[in-house]
Amino acid sequence: MYTETSFHTSHLLATALSYTLTPPSYPDDTVPVTPPPTTRENPKEKYAYDYLSQRSGVFTAKGGRRVLWRVQQQTTLLLAPLDLSGESTRVALVQFPAEVLDVSSPDTEYFHILTAANLIYTIRLATGEFDVHFPSTFTFHAPFFLQSVSASTVLVALNNGSVLRLDCVNQGWTENIYTDNWGISSAIKGLLPFAGRGRIPFNLVCSMTAVQKHNILLTVSIDAKLKVWSLDRGHLIHTIALDNARPTTPTDQVLRPSRQVYTLVPATKGPYAFYVIAASGSSLDSTFTLFGAPSSSPTDLASLHQNIKARAPEGGAVWLLADLVMTREDKGRIAIWALWKSNTSSSIQRLVLDPTATISVEPNALTHGAAGGRDFENEWESVGSDVRYSLKPLEGAGSIASEGGAGSTTADIAESWANKIFMAGRFSIPAMHSALTIYAENFRPNSASSGASTFSSVSTLGESTVRNLRGQAMKLVGTNCELEMDTVTGQLVYEKYQMDLGLEWGRFARVCAEFERAGTEGLSLGVGEEGDIWVVRAERVGLVRRASALETVVEVARSGSKRVSDVAELLRAARVLRQGISEEGVEDAVVVLTEDATQLPNFSIEDRVWGVWERGIGGGEGVATKDAVLEILGAVSEGDEAVSRLLDMLYVDALHGTELPVPVKEDALSIVGAALLRSGVNEMVRARWEVLLDVLLLAVFSACNEELDYFDGVDAVYDRALGLWKGYSILMQAIDTFTGEGKTDKTVLEVVKKVSAVKVDLEVLNISGAFEKVLGELKVVADVDRFAIRVASALVTAGHVEEAVGFQRWLPQSAWGVYVRARVLLEAEEYDEAERLFTKGAVGVAQSSEEGSVILLEEGIVGDLLVEGDNAFGNGMPYYYAHVATLFENKLRHDAVVRSCQKALIGLTILPVPDEILEQEIVQRMLKAAIAGGMWDEAYMAMTRVSSAPRQRDALKELIPSMCEQNMAERMCSYPFFGLLDEVDAILAQKAKNMVDVRAQTQYHKILYSWRVSHSNFRGAASAMYECAQQLRNVATWRGAEYLEITEAYLSVITALSCVDPENAWIFTHRVKGGDEQTEKKIKIGRSMEGMKRVVVSLDEIRKEYKDALTKMETFLASEVFKDSRASLGA
Repeated sequence: MYTETSFHTSHLLATALSYTLTPPSYPDDTVPVTPPPTTRENPKEKYAYDYLSQRSGVFTAKGGRRVLWRVQQQTTLLLAPLDLSGESTRVALVQFPAEVLDVSSPDTEYFHILTAANLIYTIRLATGEFDVHFPSTFTFHAPFFLQSVSASTVLVALNNGSVLRLDCVNQGWTENIYTDNWGISSAIKGLLPFAGRGRIPFNLVCSMTAVQKHNILLTVSIDAKLKVWSLDRGHLIHTIALDNARPTTPTDQVLRPSRQVYTLVPATKGPYAFYVIAASGSSLDSTFTLFGAPSSSPTDLASLHQNIKARAPEGGAVWLLADLVMTREDKGRIAIWALWKSNTSSSIQRLVLDPTATISVEPNALTHGAAGGRDFENEWESVGSDVRYSLKPLEGAGSIASEGGAGSTTADIAESWANKIFMAGRFSIPAMHSALTIYAENFRPNSASSGASTFSSVSTLGESTVRNLRGQAMKLVGTNCELEMDTVTGQLVYEKYQMDLGLEWGRFARVCAEFERAGTEGLSLGVGEEGDIWVVRAERVGLVRRASALETVVEVARSGSKRVSDVAELLRAARVLRQGISEEGVEDAVVVLTEDATQLPNFSIEDRVWGVWERGIGGGEGVATKDAVLEILGAVSEGDEAVSRLLDMLYVDALHGTELPVPVKEDALSIVGAALLRSGVNEMVRARWEVLLDVLLLAVFSACNEELDYFDGVDAVYDRALGLWKGYSILMQAIDTFTGEGKTDKTVLEVVKKVSAVKVDLEVLNISGAFEKVLGELKVVADVDRFAIRVASALVTAGHVEEAVGFQRWLPQSAWGVYVRARVLLEAEEYDEAERLFTKGAVGVAQSSEEGSVILLEEGIVGDLLVEGDNAFGNGMPYYYAHVATLFENKLRHDAVVRSCQKALIGLTILPVPDEILEQEIVQRMLKAAIAGGMWDEAYMAMTRVSSAPRQRDALKELIPSMCEQNMAERMCSYPFFGLLDEVDAILAQKAKNMVDVRAQTQYHKILYSWRVSHSNFRGAASAMYECAQQLRNVATWRGAEYLEITEAYLSVITALSCVDPENAWIFTHRVKGGDEQTEKKIKIGRSMEGMKRVVVSLDEIRKEYKDALTKMETFLASEVFKDSRASLGA
């Protein structure tokens, strides 16, 4: 079985480097193109014009080179390499003056482009060189499509049924027409222009391919004729009717070229030089014929298998053949690949046959001879695709019952829908952006009259990522829902509001799905040198890979066509059961299972199983479903063995992966390789998650139904399956978190780099093995708890705070899980809860007593969470809490830093050997944090624990001014400062001395006065305030409030000196030498003490100065200036 893994081309354009090429001008090279539609007039056409392509494919060459080509916006050609590894991907954008009609390349180096101006451009991609040519034949006959033979030879199918050969010779082009119209009348007819007749010639070539080695050209015309031509001479050699029953009359439908003939060279020499597969038409009733070109005479094609019928793909629709290719298989067999498309979907089918077998020998042999045997209609195998996953899960959505249950809150409904819509890889960013823009324009309140202003609420596409589009949708969707009031009861009708909200989200989801569905239209297939099949769609590019064993079993169980194994039947029974349960029941069961997987088990397994039944499924499967499940299980002989094999498959696949060659470095992966890795891992993880959910529901169903006692060890099955399901739930959420197709979003490759040392090698023939290897190296099911810690640690270090908060529920209840949860909450600014969890996990993390801690440290899983230089883990409480203090310090949470330091200091007391260096570091950090946080008592205690006298003085110099500046001088004066009184006094005195303006805050003279008074140093206090009074007099203008400040200062001096013995009621001060002691000329601020003399000032002298100040104040109050100022204030 094969399946397709794809990625959006918009992701390639958004992440790859690009450059633009412009062809040289040419006369009449411009043809008017259809103007682009606008979003308001036709949003679907606007989206298709901007982001989808109707002409696209993959060119391959020797050496494994692959190039994607896409025609966008009619005139832009995109050329992008599809290498899985190597240098960074560079995309070339070629802007043509006219619409691009067709593109062909012989070797991925030279490209030939046909435009609507009937010009053929030749581009050499490596150098950007252009050549332009207008064939004279185009004057009479318009071109239909072209086919490159070599860099200098191009074949063009003309609309009259002939083929034009162009050869570049000496910088010029020669023209040669291949036609089968023999005779004079046919020759004349061939010269007449075809335009305007409304009829299509019966011999119009719709597909052709050249076999240059054997000088052969093969063409298929619409009359179901395969023609063999001489490539160099243009002679028709043979004409072979592919389907004689097919009518040969021309049709009136407008045709587009499609590949209906393809050649394949066998891997080893044999009777045939190459094989040819040809289709008789493009409809579903057409047949295929396989030819062999004999090595002795390659032009004489031998029919090996004819009239091979196609099988109708699933879904009733009109199907048309879009492409047809072949690849080599083992044992000389070949595989035919057919791409079918309808107006709603696309389908790929694969048929394997032996070209050398002529008779069907065995009943089940994939052989069909030219004579005898049977047709291959039932042998076609459908190729799976992740496109189906993107669209199908949302079909029929929209009811509140399917989105969280009737008891859900408004936030639950919106969150549930957002999780489904914005799931990684489901919809492209252009699809979601266009849907959001249309919703904002048409489905918001008063949108019809709001005009273009509604578009301002949606960011531009260049700024859009999955994350911000989700945030905008959460704000926009449902804004037109109103919470109504019941007119009878007067109560708010929440149920109806929630129903309306669910319907609105369903509407938005369907709009997203419609845009995405348009991008899944299949356009062509590409075959690489190694046989890899590339699927090109309108907005996706996919690689077909061999499905894993589990994917194969799941597909067999889904189809239910025949019984293959007990494992497949078991899965089919589980699928039938799940389909019979309501969406509400399944959602409730998932909620209960998540709770059971994330919480410590407080009950027996049997009680937990019954909890899932009662709170989740609850008998909602119905009688018919129960009978159908019983019938299927009745055919399974060993149920326990089957489910054990299934779980082993899930465990072994994920644990060990598949053997691969020596991998290359991670950096060698290209953007395309990383995108495929992301999509493939995402696809496999979700498939395994779904399988495990089905198994869990079946186990619960079996345990809680008396009629069914199917599993002997149902408790063990449930417990093991739940562990695996938890692992894949973690991985699925991690993928949703790290994936996205915006420029700034992470890829799964980055998850791998962050949580594992895996090195990925994407070989196209074993890409499924590479995906499984990634899952295996992640070891998600081997140690679920450790993997959860890995991912959460990666989220924290990568700065994905919002995603980390949503992921923390999966973290284990162990000490390491608690620690990482605390780190998550710390980044989310939930500091109180983070501090509580840091304390809760301290013992296990600090002492490394928990099992597995050493492994976590050795693997470096939590290494990124450490601050550089920290040795916090496994070295005891002091180091751990010092680390925690650093974390809070970085967040400026000073109170938490202080508490962490206090706990670290307590831990130091139990160390067998004291660590004085660590203690002093912690004390210094505690002091700094306490001062910054205004925790003065803690700051004082930290200062007292400083052991070094110089450092203690430095601590005082930081503590004292900080308290004074925060108006905490009174508290400062209350501290005892044992043995440090003189140091405190000196600090305050120095601060007072250095004050430039004593009127400014902080007023250190007053603080020094209070300090000295509180310590009975009255003369010192008086001296401080006297200096303050003198400085106030020096700067005073003797107006207004300055008088009051001066007189108050003198009063403080007098009060302090009155408390001492009258004989000692004096202080020292400084005055200018030679000056009058009674003069007011005092020491100036900032003036040197040189030229100053030290004098004694008594209490009486101070009282006299005080009296003089009072007299000046009375004079001022009695002055006319003061009266005028009072009068103006009164007015």
